[in-house]
Amino acid sequence: MCSRPPKPGAQHAWRPAAEVRLHLVGRKAVEYYRRRPQIPVLSRVQDVFKGITFPAVQKKAQEVEERFVTGEADAVFIAYNQFRSAIAQNIVVEPLLPLAELTGEAVDDFRQDGVEYIYEPEPERLLEELLDRYLAFAMYHAMLESRRRSTLRG
Repeated sequence: MCSRPPKPGAQHAWRPAAEVRLHLVGRKAVEYYRRRPQIPVLSRVQDVFKGITFPAVQKKAQEVEERFVTGEADAVFIAYNQFRSAIAQNIVVEPLLPLAELTGEAVDDFRQDGVEYIYEPEPERLLEELLDRYLAFAMYHAMLESRRRSTLRG
Protein backbone atom coordinates (compact mmCIF):
# COMPACT_ATOMS: atom_id res chain seq x y z
CA MET A 1 0.00 0.00 0.00
CA CYS A 2 1.39 3.42 -0.85
CA SER A 3 0.74 6.81 0.58
CA ARG A 4 -0.81 9.45 -1.66
CA PRO A 5 1.40 11.54 -3.92
CA PRO A 6 1.82 15.13 -2.68
CA LYS A 7 -0.24 17.96 -4.06
CA PRO A 8 1.42 20.10 -6.74
CA GLY A 9 3.86 22.57 -5.21
CA ALA A 10 4.57 20.44 -2.14
CA GLN A 11 8.16 20.63 -0.89
CA HIS A 12 8.74 16.97 0.00
CA ALA A 13 9.30 14.01 -2.29
CA TRP A 14 6.65 11.32 -2.52
CA ARG A 15 7.65 7.97 -1.00
CA PRO A 16 5.65 4.76 -0.71
CA ALA A 17 4.51 3.75 2.79
CA ALA A 18 6.29 0.40 2.33
CA GLU A 19 9.19 -0.78 0.23
CA VAL A 20 7.76 -1.91 -3.10
CA ARG A 21 9.54 -3.95 -5.76
CA LEU A 22 7.82 -4.65 -9.06
CA HIS A 23 7.75 -7.31 -11.75
CA LEU A 24 6.37 -5.51 -14.80
CA VAL A 25 4.47 -7.25 -17.59
CA GLY A 26 3.39 -5.41 -20.73
CA ARG A 27 4.53 -2.42 -22.73
CA LYS A 28 2.47 0.21 -20.88
CA ALA A 29 3.69 -0.85 -17.43
CA VAL A 30 7.31 -0.92 -18.59
CA GLU A 31 7.03 2.53 -20.20
CA TYR A 32 5.27 4.01 -17.14
CA TYR A 33 7.91 2.87 -14.67
CA ARG A 34 10.83 3.65 -16.97
CA ARG A 35 10.09 7.32 -16.21
CA ARG A 36 10.05 6.59 -12.45
CA PRO A 37 13.53 5.33 -11.57
CA GLN A 38 12.96 5.81 -7.83
CA ILE A 39 10.68 2.74 -7.79
CA PRO A 40 12.69 -0.52 -7.83
CA VAL A 41 11.81 -2.85 -10.70
CA LEU A 42 12.97 -6.48 -10.47
CA SER A 43 12.00 -7.53 -13.99
CA ARG A 44 10.46 -6.16 -17.18
CA VAL A 45 8.69 -8.22 -19.84
CA GLN A 46 7.17 -6.68 -22.97
CA ASP A 47 5.26 -8.20 -25.90
CA VAL A 48 4.13 -11.04 -23.68
CA PHE A 49 0.47 -10.87 -24.64
CA LYS A 50 1.05 -12.15 -28.17
CA GLY A 51 1.99 -15.62 -26.97
CA ILE A 52 1.07 -16.16 -23.34
CA THR A 53 1.88 -19.71 -22.29
CA PHE A 54 1.08 -21.31 -18.99
CA PRO A 55 4.60 -22.75 -18.51
CA ALA A 56 6.12 -19.26 -18.85
CA VAL A 57 3.69 -17.87 -16.27
CA GLN A 58 4.35 -20.86 -14.03
CA LYS A 59 8.08 -20.10 -14.08
CA LYS A 60 7.47 -16.48 -13.01
CA ALA A 61 5.07 -17.68 -10.30
CA GLN A 62 7.78 -19.94 -8.90
CA GLU A 63 10.19 -16.98 -8.74
CA VAL A 64 7.62 -14.88 -6.90
CA GLU A 65 6.81 -17.72 -4.50
CA GLU A 66 10.50 -18.25 -3.75
CA ARG A 67 10.90 -14.57 -2.80
CA PHE A 68 7.95 -14.87 -0.43
CA VAL A 69 8.99 -18.20 1.14
CA THR A 70 12.56 -17.02 1.78
CA GLY A 71 11.27 -13.87 3.48
CA GLU A 72 12.52 -11.47 0.81
CA ALA A 73 8.91 -10.35 0.32
CA ASP A 74 6.33 -9.88 3.07
CA ALA A 75 3.38 -9.88 0.69
CA VAL A 76 2.61 -10.39 -2.99
CA PHE A 77 -0.02 -8.41 -4.87
CA ILE A 78 -1.06 -8.53 -8.50
CA ALA A 79 -2.54 -5.58 -10.40
CA TYR A 80 -4.26 -6.01 -13.75
CA ASN A 81 -7.06 -4.73 -15.99
CA GLN A 82 -10.22 -6.77 -15.55
CA PHE A 83 -12.25 -6.84 -18.74
CA ARG A 84 -15.90 -5.80 -18.47
CA SER A 85 -16.66 -4.49 -21.95
CA ALA A 86 -14.92 -2.72 -24.81
CA ILE A 87 -15.42 0.62 -23.08
CA ALA A 88 -15.17 -0.37 -19.43
CA GLN A 89 -12.33 -2.08 -17.63
CA ASN A 90 -11.62 -2.29 -13.91
CA ILE A 91 -8.17 -1.97 -12.43
CA VAL A 92 -7.90 -4.80 -9.93
CA VAL A 93 -5.29 -5.18 -7.19
CA GLU A 94 -5.48 -8.56 -5.45
CA PRO A 95 -3.38 -9.92 -2.62
CA LEU A 96 -1.89 -13.30 -3.56
CA LEU A 97 0.32 -13.97 -0.55
CA PRO A 98 0.05 -14.46 2.33
CA LEU A 99 -3.07 -16.55 1.89
CA ALA A 100 -6.12 -15.56 3.89
CA GLU A 101 -6.64 -17.69 6.96
CA LEU A 102 -8.87 -20.69 6.31
CA THR A 103 -12.07 -20.69 8.31
CA GLY A 104 -12.06 -24.40 9.08
CA GLU A 105 -15.85 -24.50 9.20
CA ALA A 106 -17.33 -27.98 8.85
CA VAL A 107 -20.16 -28.74 6.47
CA ASP A 108 -23.33 -29.41 8.49
CA ASP A 109 -24.29 -32.62 6.64
CA PHE A 110 -20.84 -34.19 6.94
CA ARG A 111 -20.41 -36.49 9.92
CA GLN A 112 -16.92 -37.12 11.26
CA ASP A 113 -17.70 -40.04 13.60
CA GLY A 114 -14.24 -41.44 14.28
CA VAL A 115 -13.12 -41.00 10.68
CA GLU A 116 -9.41 -40.44 10.24
CA TYR A 117 -7.97 -39.14 7.00
CA ILE A 118 -4.55 -40.02 5.69
CA TYR A 119 -3.22 -37.50 3.20
CA GLU A 120 -1.06 -38.68 0.35
CA PRO A 121 1.29 -36.89 -0.03
CA GLU A 122 2.01 -35.31 3.34
CA PRO A 123 0.01 -32.12 4.13
CA GLU A 124 3.12 -29.91 3.78
CA ARG A 125 3.90 -31.30 0.32
CA LEU A 126 0.24 -31.02 -0.67
CA LEU A 127 0.14 -27.36 0.42
CA GLU A 128 3.33 -26.66 -1.54
CA GLU A 129 1.84 -28.17 -4.70
CA LEU A 130 -1.43 -26.32 -4.27
CA LEU A 131 0.36 -23.03 -3.59
CA ASP A 132 2.41 -23.45 -6.79
CA ARG A 133 -0.74 -24.03 -8.81
CA TYR A 134 -2.71 -21.26 -7.10
CA LEU A 135 -0.06 -18.63 -7.85
CA ALA A 136 0.43 -19.78 -11.43
CA PHE A 137 -3.30 -19.83 -12.20
CA ALA A 138 -3.93 -16.46 -10.51
CA MET A 139 -1.11 -14.86 -12.53
CA TYR A 140 -2.22 -16.59 -15.74
CA HIS A 141 -5.81 -15.38 -15.20
CA ALA A 142 -4.61 -11.80 -14.71
CA MET A 143 -2.54 -11.94 -17.90
CA LEU A 144 -5.44 -13.37 -19.91
CA GLU A 145 -7.74 -10.62 -18.60
CA SER A 146 -5.22 -7.96 -19.60
CA ARG A 147 -4.66 -9.60 -22.98
CA ARG A 148 -8.38 -9.61 -23.67
CA ARG A 149 -8.39 -5.86 -23.17
CA SER A 150 -5.31 -5.30 -25.36
CA THR A 151 -6.63 -7.43 -28.24
CA LEU A 152 -9.68 -5.19 -28.57
CA ARG A 153 -7.41 -2.24 -29.27
CA GLY A 154 -5.71 -3.96 -32.14
